Amino acid sequence: MEIQIVSKDAKLLLSRTEVKARIAFQGATPTRKDVIKALAKALGAKEDLIILRKIETAFGSQSGKVLGYVYNDRKALETLEHESVLKKHGAGKGTKADEGDAKTAEKTGGDE
Repeated sequence: MEIQIVSKDAKLLLSRTEVKARIAFQGATPTRKDVIKALAKALGAKEDLIILRKIETAFGSQSGKVLGYVYNDRKALETLEHESVLKKHGAGKGTKADEGDAKTAEKTGGDE
């Protein structure tokens, strides 16, 4: 998979950079994890601070457009992104470790 950064727009108040890129690939559309790895390598950013908003491909096309956000720190990412987006990317609340903590809290805090 090849990736070409089209634009980077720093959003200082949101502690993130909006990145638009084009991807070229063979076969099926690459997974979110593959695109995140390629973006991290191209931008020199940490993979866990990148959120993909969308991957657009035309039917039968071997290329597409990507919109992603690269956050400056983990706190900004968890504050600004919705829980479902974090879950989709395997971070934040909703992961198996957090579900176990929530069940423990329900057992101990529900009898008061």
